[in-house]
Amino acid sequence: MKKYLIVIFLVLFIYIPASAQFVLSPKTAYFNSNLKNHHCHYFDLSLDAMYAFKSGFTIMSTFDFPIVGNTEKPLEKYPTANGNFINSFMLGYTYKGIENLYITTTAGLSIGLAFLSHGYLFPLGIALQFDIQYYFNENFGISFALKEDALFLPYIKHSGFDFLNVNILKIGVAFKI
Repeated sequence: MKKYLIVIFLVLFIYIPASAQFVLSPKTAYFNSNLKNHHCHYFDLSLDAMYAFKSGFTIMSTFDFPIVGNTEKPLEKYPTANGNFINSFMLGYTYKGIENLYITTTAGLSIGLAFLSHGYLFPLGIALQFDIQYYFNENFGISFALKEDALFLPYIKHSGFDFLNVNILKIGVAFKI
């Protein structure tokens, strides 16, 4: 078991950083969620971290924190959340055929956390993201992204689940590290 952990550590912290371009991209975003025709609109802070390999294979992780927004009307099952976030881990492809331009498409899994007045939820689902990054010099650029999360929300006191659709439009800076 100890040998497997050492191999995993070496791959994650030595092989991947040595063979891939690491991009860190803090962003602001518009976050829109829809649950049974119940819309919520938020201002979102986002952090995207990406490893783009020379072959184009991409590993991306995103952290989205909707912080300020409005809700049309609270639902009885899911009263307005006091704080929440969505974390996604995605795999995909980055096209680098145009100088100073990265075009990335990724898909993967999302897990969230919502703190409610009477407990908390762990939504789980599928994430898709389309990202365009243009670099002004070797290490600094601008990034635009569109992310879609299809999440399943378990009922708190009943059996079954609800479906939550989340759309996030992001803009920010990109740093190659």
